[in-house]
Amino acid sequence: MNELLGKLAQQIEAKLTVLNQERLKDGLLSLSLAEISLLGQFSLIVNPEVNSKLQLANTVDVDALLKCDWSARTAIKEVLLGLGFVYDEHSEEIWIPPNSKFILLYESSNLRIEAIEPLFALVSKAVKAPHKNRFLIQQAIGIYGSPLIRCIRQNGGNINLFLK
Repeated sequence: MNELLGKLAQQIEAKLTVLNQERLKDGLLSLSLAEISLLGQFSLIVNPEVNSKLQLANTVDVDALLKCDWSARTAIKEVLLGLGFVYDEHSEEIWIPPNSKFILLYESSNLRIEAIEPLFALVSKAVKAPHKNRFLIQQAIGIYGSPLIRCIRQNGGNINLFLK
C-alpha cells in the first residue's frame, strides 16, 4: 500500500471510530460504511503501480466521489486537509469514461477506498483536459500503448495531440 494511502486510511479510520463511539454513547446507530472513489490525479498518486512509472505533478486537490454520512464526509475532508490536500467539491462533475473500472485499495468494516483504474483516469484527462495533461498522456502512451490510444479515440479524444 502506498504510504500516503496508508496514512489517509488510518487517519480516516481513527476519526470514524471516534464518531461511532460518540454515536453509541448517545444511543444512536453506528455510521454506515464510508465509501471513497478516488478520481483524477490523486487516484494516480496513490496507485503504487502507476506512481512509480509516471512523473505525476503534485496536486493539492482531491477528486473523489464520497458516499457516506455527512459527519463521515466532514471527517474525510478534515483528514485530507491535515495531510495537505483539499477535497474538490466539484468532484461529481468529473467525467468518468463509460465502462470504467475501479480498483479496491482499502477495505474495513467502516471504510472502503477505491480508485478509478489508471487507464480510465488517463482517458478522462486526455479527453476532457488534453492540453493541460499532454506530457502525462504522452508518458502514459509509452506505458499503456495501444489500449490507451484506442480508449482515447473511442471516447472522442484527439490522439494526434499526444503523438507529436
